[in-house]
Amino acid sequence: MLPITNYLIPFAINFFATGIVYAGILFISGQFLPVQLATIYTTTNSLTRTAIAVLLLTAPANLLISYVYKNFPASIAGVTNIISVVIILTIIAVLIDNIRINTTIIISLVLAISACSFLLLNLTR
Repeated sequence: MLPITNYLIPFAINFFATGIVYAGILFISGQFLPVQLATIYTTTNSLTRTAIAVLLLTAPANLLISYVYKNFPASIAGVTNIISVVIILTIIAVLIDNIRINTTIIISLVLAISACSFLLLNLTR
């Protein structure tokens, strides 16, 4: 069994990188900080925002994710990435779509994370 830091470090890096990737996607669509970045959204088209997002967000995030795959076993890197995506997408859905958090959402999220964690533990035995 690997020490807990062998799971937490790749998860933290993947979580941060996944957040950056989805911030870029939301920036391209004009949904990332819409009030604060309104001037940028009105003066640029989606192609320009895509170029900005790739250079400033997506490329660095992919470097972080590749760092995890390079320095940790693929089983840990992959599953911690999946857990990160599930959490980030849930947060985005709640914030962007103004979804009220309810018991079903929390239970579903806990079940998804538990299933991924169970998979991770079995892959690293």
